[in-house]
Amino acid sequence: MPPPPPPTDSPKRSATAVFFAGFRAAWRSVLAYVVIGTYVGIGALTHDFGFGLGWAVASTALVWAGPAQVILVSALGAGAAPVETALAVGVSSARLLPMVISLLPLIRRPQTPYRALVLPAHFTVVTMWIEALRLLPQLPREARIPFANGVGFGFMTAAQAGTLIGYYLATSLPPLLTAGLLFLTLAGARVRARARAADGRLAGGTRSALERDRGRIARLRHPPPARGTQMSELHAYTLLVLVGFLPSEIWRMLGLVVARGVADESELFMWVRAVAIAVLAGVIAKIILFPPGTLAGVPLVIRLTAIICGFAAFVIVRRSVLAGVVAGEVVLMLGALAYGI
Repeated sequence: MPPPPPPTDSPKRSATAVFFAGFRAAWRSVLAYVVIGTYVGIGALTHDFGFGLGWAVASTALVWAGPAQVILVSALGAGAAPVETALAVGVSSARLLPMVISLLPLIRRPQTPYRALVLPAHFTVVTMWIEALRLLPQLPREARIPFANGVGFGFMTAAQAGTLIGYYLATSLPPLLTAGLLFLTLAGARVRARARAADGRLAGGTRSALERDRGRIARLRHPPPARGTQMSELHAYTLLVLVGFLPSEIWRMLGLVVARGVADESELFMWVRAVAIAVLAGVIAKIILFPPGTLAGVPLVIRLTAIICGFAAFVIVRRSVLAGVVAGEVVLMLGALAYGI
């Protein structure tokens, strides 16, 4: 369990100092390293679909939602229509709405302008939301906005580090490791495997008529070859903004508007926070029970055992998130190896 944030109630403490206190709090949290692991998978996925490093970094900064980024990269890389991609990204990002609504009432004051809440709204993702709900009540209200921005920026720098690592190590990441990263969050192991398969089809040269017939059948289950390298740089960045950034950011901005009328002690606030927690629990349950990619080959009993062992370690080691994550990952990896996966 990370230590509590440093005191911020001194009248001489500047907003910059409070911001860096939040930044340090993010990096003291085990969730920062979970984020790095997640974005190693996303960086590798972006590389496999042929997008540039600058585009990968920009997508992390602008979209800033792991599941939405996986959808964006895999859909655009496979040649999906922009409208379909935008709809899929938007639906995936709808879970951000109750998170923003349940966070902003904790940090705003009656005189807080909208513009001061835009950045914390953009930084709102699962990891930042969890840590903010835990740490913000300990702080005076005037310090909460810069502290929340520091926490969000800390997690985003962790994500960018993971993106860079994954992008440069894309060709050497084994599928089992990708499955382990997927077990932490929503990394795209399935679409990453498809991207590599697409590269293999491109390198295979001319196919026989029988192979072409088989390919037509396979395309019912697999996307077309990766097209990231076939886009112009301007086209790729335009699509990033139009079908990645805007469909996800609209939910955050809608949350910003709705949250203006929600008090942090009202029943509506409690209900919205409960909805956000329920959505998060549903996402976790889906990963465990209906996982994609390599993780789907791991028997359910191993996945459940990993969860149980992780929770037991969390409780035994003084509610240590790090102990729970490590124990669960070790059990999952060993169980998968025992089954020859």
